Amino acid sequence: MTSRPGWTPLLLLGPPLAAGAFSMAVSLGARDADPAFLAAQERVPVTSASLARAVALAPAGGRRGRSARCRPGSGPAPLRNPWACSVVYPSRGTVRYVVTVGDDGAFRGRRGPAVIAGRVPAPG
Repeated sequence: MTSRPGWTPLLLLGPPLAAGAFSMAVSLGARDADPAFLAAQERVPVTSASLARAVALAPAGGRRGRSARCRPGSGPAPLRNPWACSVVYPSRGTVRYVVTVGDDGAFRGRRGPAVIAGRVPAPG
């Protein structure tokens, strides 16, 4: 009687390995469809300096600011909305905006009818 030792490990380990590979594929696929997971991955960290640079570059009335300073609001981290930003323009002096930042880094600022908008750049 001859035995085939090459088949025994395959018969013992094959089904658990196949089940593990299937489970991993299903869990990775489910993770990619989770909106909360995707939002957390896309969230741009917002700092006072990064928002100030972006706000200063946002055109208002066709002109960009010379400099800006931003203070975070009392909202939850990491966005800390609404922000208070002061922008110094060459011809109009200092203008203060209330700025709201979205999860994707897009911001919108208002001061009465005046609106500025842009995007906080991703780090790196």
